[in-house]
Amino acid sequence: MTRARDTADLLALAPTAQATESETTHPLIINGDMRITQRMDSDSTRNGQNIDISGYFTHDRWYLDLTTAGAVDTTVGTDVPSGQGFKTSVKIRCRTADASLAAGDVLSWKQIIEDQKCLITRKGHSDAKKLTVSFWIKSGVTGTYICELYDYQNSRQISQAYTVSSADTWEKKVLVYDGDTTGKFANDNGQGLGVIFWLAAGSTYTGGTLSTSWSSVTNNTRAAGQVNFQGTADKILYLTGVQIEIGEYTATTIPPFRHMPISEELTRCFRYFEAHAGGDDQLIGNGGMYTGSQFNCVINTMTEKRTTPTMLVKDASNHFKIQVDNESKLCDTIDLIHGRSTYLKQGLQITSHIPAGISQTFCGLLCTNNAASYLQISSEL
Repeated sequence: MTRARDTADLLALAPTAQATESETTHPLIINGDMRITQRMDSDSTRNGQNIDISGYFTHDRWYLDLTTAGAVDTTVGTDVPSGQGFKTSVKIRCRTADASLAAGDVLSWKQIIEDQKCLITRKGHSDAKKLTVSFWIKSGVTGTYICELYDYQNSRQISQAYTVSSADTWEKKVLVYDGDTTGKFANDNGQGLGVIFWLAAGSTYTGGTLSTSWSSVTNNTRAAGQVNFQGTADKILYLTGVQIEIGEYTATTIPPFRHMPISEELTRCFRYFEAHAGGDDQLIGNGGMYTGSQFNCVINTMTEKRTTPTMLVKDASNHFKIQVDNESKLCDTIDLIHGRSTYLKQGLQITSHIPAGISQTFCGLLCTNNAASYLQISSEL
């Protein structure tokens, strides 16, 4: 979703009924129902098809870790568990199989939670809390899967195995993890707790005995027993409703998934990534000519960013234009102006260059110029 999209359209996506939040519920996971996909919505070429590398591709806050010889599609799934209030899932399709995994191969879907948000877990203290991870999964490959909690701050981890019993059938999983009295999270904006859904793993990660208690990271115990989802082409896995609860719960006592208002969930996503503009003739910001070939402007961000952001643009001629008075000039490049701390959290100062000059006395607008144009702002972990 982009800023160009009407607010009413966003609000229309919100569930009509909200689950009651229990006192122990803390929304550590962002976009657990997989409904926000800013990258796909703002970049027409980022369709989640035929991915063979790691990265943030489709669903906000979710990272695909892929080092196998195969390829996958990660797209928006409309197949969801019935009667649970979900509208979307992530649909992971094995496009190119890799039946013989190399030792260091990985295929996983994960989210890293900011350090300061993890303080509620009391990890590293004598009263460290147990954590319960629950989710809905539907996979064309049955067998044992691993869900891992990874402490990036202290290089510690714990894993739990679960079984997909029936192919192509929605199943709800509830996994309990002990509290860890070793290794505190920092009160900062760095990497804290990671939730990792393993889908395939080579012997580097499966050669030992699964580590079901918190310990220092030993790679060969992290995903022991993991089935190879990528072993057969065209198999599909769906995932949605991912939540972490503070405390120990069972399948009957786990609080319902909290369907947050779309405006609130978008704001939480904006802290890490913002698709500021995408498509043709979208306003980026206003400013003025700094020199005869340089136009500077300030763009306001939707919320404070986690850290100093980077800017991602469709950086080629004819994707952006400067509109000054009655003139319109195409830009060669767009860049961030760094070192301006005033703008690091509330907005960005950017500069664009045009091959033919406009009078320095003019103010104007920086806009996208065609359907393939986009400007994105990233502060991901």
